[in-house]
Amino acid sequence: MTFWESTQKSFYDNIIREDRYLLLWNGLIITVIISLLSTLFGTLLGAIICVMRMSQRMLLQIPARVYIELMRGTPALVLLMLIFYVVFASVDISPVFGGCIRLRFTLCGLRSRDLQGRCEEH
Repeated sequence: MTFWESTQKSFYDNIIREDRYLLLWNGLIITVIISLLSTLFGTLLGAIICVMRMSQRMLLQIPARVYIELMRGTPALVLLMLIFYVVFASVDISPVFGGCIRLRFTLCGLRSRDLQGRCEEH
């Protein structure tokens, strides 16, 4: 049996015959859901943080600065673990929801800086 034939047989046995392609399909669907929700809410919250950051009032500006620096400086995996195991430790939430929240917070910090740069450009 050649390398190509053994690869085809292995693929068929592991992916097709055992219905593991359904796991890949479900993973793709969950990834798309997390991406869409996180992008939507991250951009909306980022716009709010951007407005706060560009405000003349220090009461709005300081929390926005702190939030932006924390989100930009905290590694994604650390933030995910904090949200899932500390913030929602006593609540039974879906890992998908936890992932959405983590990405939302991270995208919010990044989008707010991006939006601020674009607003100051014009």
